[in-house]
Amino acid sequence: MATGAVTVTPVRSKAEFREWLWFPWKVYQGNPNWVPPVIMDVKDVLDIKSNPFWKHSRRELFLARRDGAVVGRIAAIIDDNHNMRHREKMGFFGFAEFLPDEEAAKALFDEAAEWVKSFGMERLRGPVNPSMNDEFGFLADAYDQDPAIMMPYTPPYYLDYADRAGFKKAKDVWAWYKSAADPLPERHARILDKVAKRAGARMRPLDMKRFDEDLALIKELYNASWEHNWGFVPMTDDEMNYMAKKLKPLVRPELINFIEVNGKAVGMMLLFPDYNEVFKRMNGRLFPLGLL
Repeated sequence: MATGAVTVTPVRSKAEFREWLWFPWKVYQGNPNWVPPVIMDVKDVLDIKSNPFWKHSRRELFLARRDGAVVGRIAAIIDDNHNMRHREKMGFFGFAEFLPDEEAAKALFDEAAEWVKSFGMERLRGPVNPSMNDEFGFLADAYDQDPAIMMPYTPPYYLDYADRAGFKKAKDVWAWYKSAADPLPERHARILDKVAKRAGARMRPLDMKRFDEDLALIKELYNASWEHNWGFVPMTDDEMNYMAKKLKPLVRPELINFIEVNGKAVGMMLLFPDYNEVFKRMNGRLFPLGLL
């Protein structure tokens, strides 16, 4: 039950940063569907020296406390590349987590808004962790299901808190599920076969022996395909290389395929096993037993 006043302060010390990193475990304690993030990965994403996203962005981390105990956290973010591309003065919030404490959530939203406003921003959107090329959004359905890799999972009350804090929904973002046991309908398979032959199209898997060349194709196709999508900001070469370095150990080459027409790549599909089934058991730690 709420007692003392809520205070919000920026993260300044290593001890505060540790509290900020591990706070979600308080929120989701006992929730069987939550997948704990790998702490080393979160630290790397937030590292302004290692993550090239921060070459064109900046951020501030905040903690909310009540009676000395942490009751919420948030990150305020400004992405200069987003604002140049979309001709906006948009600030973002991300990594938002709250105990069932609406006053704390409102205080954190307000603090993030004031921080981006101090840099001339006129609006606040989120959550993005830390951009729309990463995990983003509040979950709006299927709270009784485990999230797939790179999909968000948040409690239902987050949406209520955001709504009552003055936010309005910007976009519905859908995630789809299909069982691999369900075959492609025979009629569709015949049509696809005819179209592929007529167009001179073929499918080939990722070639790990020419990983850098195929990575360049992925960057080209990804940025071109998403160019006109809502909120999209092209990934820089450094950002794509950073993401590839993180994902390369998880790659199954036979699951990443290119479509080529007359030898030119025109499409791709990136598939990954759902490593969340592993991360869920690691409880945030790679060492000493997480890898096992």
